[in-house]
Amino acid sequence: MKIIMQYDPCVFKFTELRTEKLIEGLFYNVDQERAKPDIIIWETHRFLPSECENQNTDDYLQFRDRGLDMMRLILDETHKRGIKAYWHYRFSEVDRSWSDPGKRNAVKTAHPDWVIKTWTEEGLWNLASEELQQFKLDYIRKIMTQYDFDGICVD
Repeated sequence: MKIIMQYDPCVFKFTELRTEKLIEGLFYNVDQERAKPDIIIWETHRFLPSECENQNTDDYLQFRDRGLDMMRLILDETHKRGIKAYWHYRFSEVDRSWSDPGKRNAVKTAHPDWVIKTWTEEGLWNLASEELQQFKLDYIRKIMTQYDFDGICVD
């Protein structure tokens, strides 16, 4: 039997913490002997470069500007604990700029045929588009190549 934990660490004000405090907070529950999982599925869009450059999160940009790759650090800490790390990727996420909610998604603006008009202002991804499928798969390959994830969970 395997214990799998999905973790969306979106509750911290990350950039206000020193790196060691951030890691301590992220791994607090994991470091309790009774709660050690075999796999953590990291839902961490906050620490990865976005597939659309103008959609990067404040956290990613601030850590990058300080010379820190937080996703690499988190993966290193996960593996150091003997735990496998999976990436949770939302293929059809409702995209928006985290740093500026009024900012339009540049990819959706450049490719209106990749979008279905819906209840959201920018619309949702039109996953029937083969070009969009390729764009998304290229992004997945880029992240899986750039980072030492052990697997991926596509939502």
